[in-house]
Amino acid sequence: MDFDRELPFSPICLLEALVPFLPLPTELIITIISETPYLDGGETTRMLCLVSKHFRALAKPFYFHSVVICGENQARGLLRQLKEDSNAASTMRYLFFSERAPRYRGDSGERPSDPHIPNRPGFGPAIGVSYQIAELVSPYLESFCYFDYTAYSFGPWMPPGTVSAPSIFSLPFPRLRELTVNCRDAIYMAARFPFPSLERFHSYLDSFVSRLFEPSRLNAVFPRLTHLKVTGICLYTNHFDFMDGVGYALGVLPSMTQENEHSDSHLPWLHCIILRPTLAYARGGGALGALASVVRMASYRLMMEVPTDHDMNHWNAKADWLDRLAGGEGCWKARRILAEGKAQQS
Repeated sequence: MDFDRELPFSPICLLEALVPFLPLPTELIITIISETPYLDGGETTRMLCLVSKHFRALAKPFYFHSVVICGENQARGLLRQLKEDSNAASTMRYLFFSERAPRYRGDSGERPSDPHIPNRPGFGPAIGVSYQIAELVSPYLESFCYFDYTAYSFGPWMPPGTVSAPSIFSLPFPRLRELTVNCRDAIYMAARFPFPSLERFHSYLDSFVSRLFEPSRLNAVFPRLTHLKVTGICLYTNHFDFMDGVGYALGVLPSMTQENEHSDSHLPWLHCIILRPTLAYARGGGALGALASVVRMASYRLMMEVPTDHDMNHWNAKADWLDRLAGGEGCWKARRILAEGKAQQS
C-alpha cells in the first residue's frame, strides 16, 4: 500500500517532521525520568531502561528508587540484583514487599468463600530472603509496606514456629517515615532500635489488638509518630483493653471525666488515629458502641471507618501505597466514617 506523502501519518512526512528538532537536553530527560518512579512503583523507569543505552544510563540511578515485590520469585530476583550491584540498595527509597503473590479471580484452586486470599504459603525460603533484602535496604528506605507469610495464614494449616525469625524489624530503619505492615505480632515486640523518623504507621491486624496500644512501648519505638491507623481490629473479647489503649495513646484515660486531664504516657506528637474494624468482627453492636464512646471521648483526633472485608487487605494496601507514591493521601484519607453507629460520607 502506497502512502500519500502529504498525509500527516505518512512515514516520510513523520521522518521529515522530526529532522528540525534537536535531541532533548540530557537535563530535561533526567528531570522526566526522575519523576517516573512516583507513578507506578518503578515500572515505567524499568521500561525506559529498555529504550536505548543512553536512556538506560540516565535511568539507572532511579531503577530501584521505588520497587513493588509480590511473591517469592520476585523477592529472589530483587535480592540477586541487589547483590550484583553494590550501589543499588542505597538508591531505594520506597518498597512494597508482599512475600506471597496475590491470587486473582478465576485462578485454579480458588476458595469460593475467600476469593482474594493469596495462595497457601510454601513456608520457609522467602523468610530468609526477606531478611536479607531488608538488611541491605533498611538504612535507606523512607516508605515501606510489608506483608509477611503469617499474614496469609487463616486456619489450622499454619505450622508451629513459622514466623519471621529473626524479624526484619529487629534491623534499624533510620530514615523510614511511613510504614504499613500486615503480620501476626506487633512490630514493637521485635524492634531492637527505635524508628527515629517514623511519622505514619498503618497496621493490619487479625488478632491481639490490645498489644498494639502499649503506650510506653509505642512511645519508645515511634517517638515522632503523628498518624496511626489500625485495620482489622478484633473486638469480641478485648475491646475494653483496646479502648484503654486508645485512650492512653491519645493521652486521655477513658475513666477521666475532666477534658483537661491527660495521661503521662501518651504519644506526644500523635494527632490522628484511624480505626477500621474487620467486617466479621464488627457485627457485635456492643463492640462498635464501645468504640463510638472512644470517638466521642477523643473528639476529632480519632476517626473510625466503616468495617471492611479482610480478604481485600492486600489489594487495598497496594493501592494506598501507590497513591501515596504519587502524592495522594492513600489510607490517610478516611473516606467513610462510622460515627455513633451510622456511616456518613466524610
